[in-house]
Amino acid sequence: MAAKLLKPQVGQRYRVIAKDNPHHGKVITVNEVQGTLAIDLDFEYPFLPAELEPVTSQRQTPQPKRPTAAQKNKLYKELLKQTLGCRLPRSLKTEIEKTLAL
Repeated sequence: MAAKLLKPQVGQRYRVIAKDNPHHGKVITVNEVQGTLAIDLDFEYPFLPAELEPVTSQRQTPQPKRPTAAQKNKLYKELLKQTLGCRLPRSLKTEIEKTLAL
């Protein structure tokens, strides 16, 4: 249990994980450390290290997956194929067909 305890750092953000804490689930920013207590001036409440877990940037802002080059290529080909059904000048249609190797 002692290995899990953290040393609160001023300026660090933590999520309150203690279910019996009135601030359970909230994210705090430590403004002051008194002994082992972490103080958040917004909540004016002392937190024990066992009540907190560090907030990581991954949890805070999950990044959407970017499409791969192959996925983009497939999408662009499909879009070009759709344009062949539209009213386009013959020269443009011919250029699209060459690009798609149709």
